[in-house]
Amino acid sequence: MTTFSKIWDTEVKKLAEACVTESELVRLMSKGEDYEPNKEEKKYLESIKGKYKDIYGMYYISDMIRQVEHALKYEREEAARLSIVRIYEVLNSPSYFQNVFKGNEDVEEWKNRAALRDGLYKLIHA
Repeated sequence: MTTFSKIWDTEVKKLAEACVTESELVRLMSKGEDYEPNKEEKKYLESIKGKYKDIYGMYYISDMIRQVEHALKYEREEAARLSIVRIYEVLNSPSYFQNVFKGNEDVEEWKNRAALRDGLYKLIHA
């Protein structure tokens, strides 16, 4: 096990998973824009409307988890790093937290994404 995969497995994966609080929403988002939700799905979507500031971030972080897991399964650490760098660059952007969360550091999503950013930095430099 490499240092990278050890840090991913013991620290950073948990930070990423904490950012994906609505796996059902992520599943529905992966269906595409042409997908028409059924009655139960519409009810679910209505129930979480306005609850999150960055649902697209949740989707892309979920996708990063999937990509990293797949890459590490096949011992392709560089592919895993590439997936991580994509998300890190967004989270490390000076405007991301200001634009998405309007500078409100008390929002749980902010805290989770800031922790993930710091964990991804650690992985990039492992």
